[in-house]
Amino acid sequence: MKLDHIDSLRGVAILMVILTHVGSRFAELGILGELTTYGRLGVQLFFVISALTLCVSTGRRANEDRAVLNFYIRRYFRIAPVYYMGGFIYFFVGAEWLGDAGVADYIVHSLFLHALFPESFMDVVPGGWSIGVEFMFYFLFPLIYFFAISGKSARTAFLLFFASIATSLIANFTLTSYFGYEEGLWNFTYWNFLNNLPVFLLGTVLYSIYESRLMKNINIFVVVGGFTFFTIVTVSLWKIQPRFYVSLIPITAAISFIFLYFVFDKVKVINLSLLRRIGQVSFSMYIFHFLVITVIFKYLPINELELSEGVLLLLTFFLTTFITLMVSIFSETYIEKPCVKLGSQIIEWLRPLQKIKASN
Repeated sequence: MKLDHIDSLRGVAILMVILTHVGSRFAELGILGELTTYGRLGVQLFFVISALTLCVSTGRRANEDRAVLNFYIRRYFRIAPVYYMGGFIYFFVGAEWLGDAGVADYIVHSLFLHALFPESFMDVVPGGWSIGVEFMFYFLFPLIYFFAISGKSARTAFLLFFASIATSLIANFTLTSYFGYEEGLWNFTYWNFLNNLPVFLLGTVLYSIYESRLMKNINIFVVVGGFTFFTIVTVSLWKIQPRFYVSLIPITAAISFIFLYFVFDKVKVINLSLLRRIGQVSFSMYIFHFLVITVIFKYLPINELELSEGVLLLLTFFLTTFITLMVSIFSETYIEKPCVKLGSQIIEWLRPLQKIKASN
């Protein structure tokens, strides 16, 4: 699988997320404000692409010794170092998105178990809820892949996806009816793992579609139309807010992103080199863009400029993206790549031990 369009989609996802967090600093954006708010669904685009790439990489390594252990080692050293660095920085700098973190919060975040604790979701790293949810998927992924995806037909992935929808609706009903949570896009009913599990499983569906080549010859107008249709459905659910809309919105948005995947796959010209580069460092950008936004609004006279809020939004968005990109390239060079390499070295170091154990 060529990764150009996947990197591009990661770039789209992080730009959506940055846009929504920059936009939250402006009060009178009108319809532009609604567009920036929609950007928060870039997290679901991350989830879909994450599940897809995990399936691809796991498929390539399925026959290696201790594949499951190696999977966890790779994931840990890919995510943990940057996340820990973010937690260290925000401990001193703070950010408006953070709660009051205590020792217990730092412990559960260090173990990536904070998705299980509603009060700890956002206390250590801004946006850390999505990393906790993603790690919950990591914990389950080997089981999902080897028993439901690897060597199975696309139908198996679809069945698992539909089962997860039922689970998410039951979780929504339980949280709202028995635990007193309000159904909303800014609380635990939206952020919890079961509510986002169907989104990850749509990524495995996308992998099964890719492997079976079901959409190899599909017309570009069909995929553009599918993306447009499900985006409209998502916006409509957001506006109307029917029962269970908190569970339905991530799913319909994720379906639209599956069509978007094929748009970027087929229309090569939109895979711009800058967009791909942004996608390659999107994880660091996710962690550090909160810091950049905090510093910009604290030390630059953004709101004192005699410009419309729409113009200020665009200026701040581009400035935030540029600075965050520079910070993330530094992070990639001195944190991400060395730690990924360390994880690979640990896997290599364990191979002789494994052979010795097997011979005994």
